[in-house]
Amino acid sequence: METMSPLQSLFGKSPFKALQQHMRKVNECAELLPALVDAVVAGDKAQVQSAAARIQELEKEAENMENDLFLHLPKSLFMSVDRRDLLVILDFNDEVADECLRVANRLLVAPQVPSVRIGEGLKGAAQQCVSVVQHAKRIMEEMDELVETGFSGREAKLVMGLIEELAAAKKSAESALQQLLGVLFESDPSTSPLAVVYWSQVMDEMAKIPAAADKAGSRVRLLLAR
Repeated sequence: METMSPLQSLFGKSPFKALQQHMRKVNECAELLPALVDAVVAGDKAQVQSAAARIQELEKEAENMENDLFLHLPKSLFMSVDRRDLLVILDFNDEVADECLRVANRLLVAPQVPSVRIGEGLKGAAQQCVSVVQHAKRIMEEMDELVETGFSGREAKLVMGLIEELAAAKKSAESALQQLLGVLFESDPSTSPLAVVYWSQVMDEMAKIPAAADKAGSRVRLLLAR
């Protein structure tokens, strides 16, 4: 007898349950970034490998959940949300996990951090990136209520406020990384040019995490504007 996957079983209630479950997995992936960065700054290669491996596992789980949702989401949702909108939001959320994986893969083979200041800056930036993802998760957790209220009223105002907080958090994270990039380019002349280039690429990849998280919020904002 064929059995349904955990995600398929959620569709009987609401496809948003599956979307929320996927976002929780994405959030788990992002929340490992600070530990990974801490290990890199400390030069703890064993911990770097452990944290990166776990991010790889979680990203794969999120990808499988996304594929499952794509394959089994009903063609007609009989809701105020178009199927395409739901899939776009899902894709943006999964992009967050993808970017976390790219950062993890870079940090696995990263050269020594150029200075204590940059190391501390990277730690702070990682925390800010996680904060942005957590803001996006809060919005996803409100989707059921938002649909039930027809994207209007008190719930709509609550979600719009969350979206504004998400945008502000994203801007703050990107600003921190931009400032850190300036510090990197002012590094001690003895720092290898290759190391400077490599760490600038790491920072660019990190900046894509809050940017991806903000895309989902922007899509929900469009739903509220309709």
